[in-house]
Amino acid sequence: MRFLNRHRFFLIFLGVLVFCDVLVVRQFLVNQWAHANLREDFILLNGQNRPRTAERLYQQLIQELPGLPVHVLLEDDQRLTWLVDQTHPSSDDLVWKYHISVQNELQRRLPQRMRRALKRAGSE
Repeated sequence: MRFLNRHRFFLIFLGVLVFCDVLVVRQFLVNQWAHANLREDFILLNGQNRPRTAERLYQQLIQELPGLPVHVLLEDDQRLTWLVDQTHPSSDDLVWKYHISVQNELQRRLPQRMRRALKRAGSE
């Protein structure tokens, strides 16, 4: 009991710190799932021939694109590769447009990623 009284403020601080860490990790996971859900909703609505609502979700996805981490872009690219017909590009299809946008964003980030990979490998 004496230990608790003596270190009361430190233990309260430690409890608050752990609680905040849990909230940060939870918010990080919620943000990741929010993008995946938005992407899947977009694919669903586009497949169900609802162009107006799919267009709104497409706009949200495009606006998020520059801020997404590379691993999320790779997941999007992988998911969309299964859906689009690579042999017949369609400039009217929103899924195709988003797929091309994701690939362009990945290509734009390629030089940065290459520098980091070379630095990590010790080649530079």
